[in-house]
Amino acid sequence: MDKNPKKSEDLSPEEMWKKVSQQLSSKKYESASKLAYTTMFDLSSISAEIQKIKAEKRRTLEKLEKIEIENSMLNKPYFKQIEPMYPIRKRCKVPAFFPKHSFMHFNNPNFYKRFDLDTLFFIFYYFKGHIQQTYAAIRLKHYAWRYHLKYKMWFQRLDEPKLITSEYEKGEFLFFDYETAWNFMKKNDFVFEYFYLEHHDYH
Repeated sequence: MDKNPKKSEDLSPEEMWKKVSQQLSSKKYESASKLAYTTMFDLSSISAEIQKIKAEKRRTLEKLEKIEIENSMLNKPYFKQIEPMYPIRKRCKVPAFFPKHSFMHFNNPNFYKRFDLDTLFFIFYYFKGHIQQTYAAIRLKHYAWRYHLKYKMWFQRLDEPKLITSEYEKGEFLFFDYETAWNFMKKNDFVFEYFYLEHHDYH
């Protein structure tokens, strides 16, 4: 019995079609395997690059924060006179055990990351002229609040401005009313003139 494989010309049309189909299937499998391997390699490379970018961003933020802290006393932002809602009365005598100095953590700018907005606004308006006011302002700016020198209030965009020019922007803003309501209020079609924007850049 002849065990040699049949030559192509000896194959029937059905056998020929079957052989071609097997060859095509084998090539498709090899191509799919190569594609899967390449995709896995690419995803791994992309993931590593993303982690690298995140680490670099984290280092940059830490560096900026360090510079911010070091320069906070030398470059205190200029805020116009903010009169407290309640005048400070005459100091009274207190027992010897009563604290005479502020809590030490209030001199650490990182401590202000724990405060909510209401507390930050309170510190800003009632610690006028102190480093605590600067630290509160730093955190408020971190949350995209901007100080208006004319109204002596903090504003934040509610949406993208409807109009932006070189001198002002117009749109919907949220502002913190510290004088009457001590609450967040909304202004529609408010024109925020850049001339009144407290421009000290901490970053």
